[in-house]
Amino acid sequence: MAVGRHSQEKGFDRLLSIWKDIENVRTDWELLIIGEGNLYEHNQNVAKILGLKTVRFLPFQKNVQPYYQKASLYLMTSLYEALPMVLIEAKMCGCICISYNCKTGPAEIIKDGEDGFLIPEGNQNLFIEKILNLMNDRILMERMGEKAMVNVKDYSPGKILPKWDTLIKDIYNNCRK
Repeated sequence: MAVGRHSQEKGFDRLLSIWKDIENVRTDWELLIIGEGNLYEHNQNVAKILGLKTVRFLPFQKNVQPYYQKASLYLMTSLYEALPMVLIEAKMCGCICISYNCKTGPAEIIKDGEDGFLIPEGNQNLFIEKILNLMNDRILMERMGEKAMVNVKDYSPGKILPKWDTLIKDIYNNCRK
């Protein structure tokens, strides 16, 4: 599964290219892409041109949690990110995240090889290999999914809010000087 705005930086065209190779090996899995944007129709056309049969597009969904809960993998092919909340949301539901290690974001959230995989930027073959490894190893998938739910607790309100509180107080105090 993937969630995001259909725009250039999200790299859904790269994801569709990856999925073409996955679909050549495994047709018992489906790729669900949720979101809207100026490239929505373009990405649907790319899927048609590639002859993809196991890709489904859904427009923006107010509540994506039920989709995360049904998914096993979350795939992110963004060219760049800030703090990709989708990775946190996916991990909360036990999804294993596989992402290109773009400049910022994924490496802060994914513990490579433990609860997901960080793929060197543009290494499509390794991205495909990691997806297929997980698809073919249910035990590994269960272990990594469980670890994702444990590790995502680092982003729980109980851990994050005190850090924000301290940061805001420090900024406030420094501005008053």
